[in-house]
Formats: sequence, structure tokens, C-alpha cells
Amino acid sequence: MAHGSEYRELQRPHGNRRAGGGASIIPRSSGDTIPLIGFCSFDEIESEETCLRAAVEQDGDFAWSRLQLETSPQGLTPANSETNAPRPAAVIVVLGTANTAVVEPLFARLRLDSPKLPILVASRGLNANGISDVLSQGASDFLLPPYRAEDLLPRLRRMLHAPRGDAPLIARIKAGVGVRSIVGESPVFVAEVSKLDRIAQCNAPVLIRGESGTGKEVFARAIHYLGPRAGQPFVPVNCGAIPEQLVESELFGHRRGAFTGAATDRIGLIGEADGGTMFLDEVDSLPVASQVKLLRFLQDGEFRPLGASKPALATVRVIAAANMDFERIIHERKFREDLYYRINVLRLSLPPLRERQGDLPLLAHHLLEKQALLLGCRAKPLAAQALECMRIYQWPGNVRELENVLTRALVFSEGSEIQATDLSLPISPEKSGDESFRTLKARVIKDFEHDYLQKMLDRHEGNITHAAQAAVKNRRAFWELLRKHGFSLERKRFALDKEHPRTGG
Repeated sequence: MAHGSEYRELQRPHGNRRAGGGASIIPRSSGDTIPLIGFCSFDEIESEETCLRAAVEQDGDFAWSRLQLETSPQGLTPANSETNAPRPAAVIVVLGTANTAVVEPLFARLRLDSPKLPILVASRGLNANGISDVLSQGASDFLLPPYRAEDLLPRLRRMLHAPRGDAPLIARIKAGVGVRSIVGESPVFVAEVSKLDRIAQCNAPVLIRGESGTGKEVFARAIHYLGPRAGQPFVPVNCGAIPEQLVESELFGHRRGAFTGAATDRIGLIGEADGGTMFLDEVDSLPVASQVKLLRFLQDGEFRPLGASKPALATVRVIAAANMDFERIIHERKFREDLYYRINVLRLSLPPLRERQGDLPLLAHHLLEKQALLLGCRAKPLAAQALECMRIYQWPGNVRELENVLTRALVFSEGSEIQATDLSLPISPEKSGDESFRTLKARVIKDFEHDYLQKMLDRHEGNITHAAQAAVKNRRAFWELLRKHGFSLERKRFALDKEHPRTGG
């Protein structure tokens, strides 16, 4: 099978599937059940399949099923015969590319009837960036060669027994779409996430507003893959990156000879997105002449490629995104008012990171765990001063900037914790600019509590019970203070060992 856009047309595996329901299990003779693990690869490499199958079946805890993938002009629609075959509880996919045009349609097809299906990617030469890409596109975990049972089996067990700590809606979005970057519990963020399911089920245009780095494309992909167009193309377009003289050719295509250098026909991005979704990022960057053509397309589905004698038709859902004051650019005649009303039917407003600071610890933990996995190192906790520094910083680059800062700190920090100095942020708590009595008092109290806890733990050799008694505080309240001030997990373990020494040889 050739790589490229053909992956948008993967058919379901051979065999019948049961409509609805969850993952299938194979009965054992003893009455227990064995989870079925599916396997698919785009290249016939028998040694990889043999190795992975031997690892999966080593302990007899899992059964193996090879999924056959076919190309079809119908896209990702079920075959007529696929109604009663067992579904896998998880799927192992051998991938040698992180190309979005390959990975996302494949994952969407695999999860079409089972939105929470775990997918483990067995890497075939992917580098750290490639692994990061497939994780962000929905992989539940990854495995590096050589494929060994001691590495594979714990991953399968963890995926099949993953905790369900999120709210049901957000958990379904994260598992079904694989959008692992949707992390947050602040009300202003959850309010926007909660709209995704209903927005995805209709075909009306969507306008996503938000600063750079807030995740506009992440939300656009979620809308696409949660909706009925999930098996069709998702075509992202950065309108600001297309030279003005090439915009119409890129969007609408052209015919041979339409202009100098047009040696062949070109279908255009709208033609590529036919049946699916087109994401127009920085839509405010479109030239006014191109806005007129886009408006006509949104109104009646017609567009005319450059040099064509008659219009063409396409069925495309348009999701636009921008971070502009539309009232201002409409007043300045840089954006058509009628086009604004046409794209502004359904709205999402993504809050900047500085407005959801309560999510900072959660996001930081998620990103540190992710980057530590990719870098092959141990995830480090953030010291209290580092968290305070992050809280004060305004994060103009939002979540994208946060990820870069934490990755850099993880690489270069030398201690067991990431300190404020490791973050290399251009602001510190002492330079926040807020010199009010209340702020300074809170800062002094915070510093005193941290130093006091450190001294009490050192004085009592990490024995938390003795330290709490000396401080005349309830042991639970003392624990809460330790958590509040970011004392590391290693210190907690040390304290527990001091209180409950191990016995025996």
C-alpha cells in the first residue's frame, strides 16, 4: 500500500463486526476471558508481526487478531459483511511515519465504532519528534524495538485498565479523538470543551477565537473526529503562510495554462477536503478578493478553479480561526462583514493560559510526564518557587510556550526538582510588580512556612509524625502543608520509611 492520501480511504478490516457494544473477549475453557489484541501494519514484514505476536501471547493473557486493511473509494465506511465479528480490546499498529495524513485517518477508522479503543504504536524508526506527533494525534502509548514481552505486556495491561478520573464528556473526547492536549479543569476551559460534542454533530461553520498557542487546531481536529465526517479528510490551512498571489490557486485549484508556470491541473485544498473538513487558521489574512470567492463557496458550495470555464462543487465543513478584533478589521475594510457573519455561526473562545492559572499544575504535570517519556529520562517535580514563578508569568505563548519552557527545564535542571531558575522565565516572584501590603505579607508567610517545614523535617530526620507533634499540628494538616509547598515525593517516601522501618533481612 502506498503512503500518502490513500490512507484516507482505508476500509475496515475483513470480517463481521457487532454493531454497538464494547471490546470483545475470547472465552477460556476455565470460564475466564482473554482480551483480543488487534494488529495492523501497512507493510508485510513478517518478522515484526511474529515478534509482537509471540510477546502478546507469551503468558496466555491475550489473544491475537490480525486486522486486514484495504483501500476503497468509499472512504472509511463499513463493509456490508462487517456486523458480528469480535472487536479487539486494544490494537497494536506498526508505524514508520508520523504523517498526519496517514495517522489521523487511521486512528479515526480504528476508533469509529469504539471511541475509547487503546492504540499502541510500535515504532519503525520514528525519532523523538515522530513519537511525540503520534502521541498528540491519539496513540495511547508507544513501543520501541526490539519488541520484548517485558516491555509490551505491562503497557497493554495499563491501557486496558486505565483509570477514569475525568468527567465523562471530556474523557470521551480525549479517548475517542485521542486529543491528549485537552487538559484542564478550570470552568472557563471546561465550558468550551463541553460544546465540542454538539458542535461536531452538525455541519454549520465554526469560528474559533483564541491567542496563539491556545490550541485552536487541537479543538478543530476534535470537532472533525467527533463528528460524522471523521472518516474523511481533515485539511488544515494556515492562510497567513500562503503568498497573496497564490491564495486562490492553493484554495480553489487551477487548470493547466491558467497562469505562467501552471503546467498541470491542480485540484486545490477545497477539492482535497471534499466530504471532510477544512480548517482555515488566520482566516483574517485572506486577501479581500479571495474572501469574495470563499463567501460564495460557503453560500452554495460552488467554486471556480483558476482558468476553469465552469464552476465546481464540493461539500466541505469550514472551521475558521483567528485572534483578531473583527470589528476593527471590518471597519478598516480588511475583512468582509458578510463573510464574518457567514463563518461566525458556531463559536468557541479559547481562554489564554493566564486566565486559567488553576490548570497550571495539571498542565505542567501532563507535559513533564510526556516529555520525560520522549526524552527517556525521569520526570521531575516542580519546586514551590517554580510553581509560583509560573503563576506570576503571563504566558504570551500560552500552552505551546509552557511546553517549550518545561522541556528545556527538564533537560538542563541538575537537581531532583525543577527550580524557578531552571525555567529561565523573564520574571520572578520578587519582580512581579505587585508591591501591595497583602501580596508582600502573603509572600513572607509562604517563605516562612516553607523554611519552617524544611527545618522541622531535618530536625526530626524526616519523621512526619514527630515533626507534626513538635509543630503542635494535626498530622493530616502537616501533610497538607507539605503538599502545598511542593515537597518532593522522594522526601515523603523517606519520611514514611523513617516512621515505618522495614524489618527482616
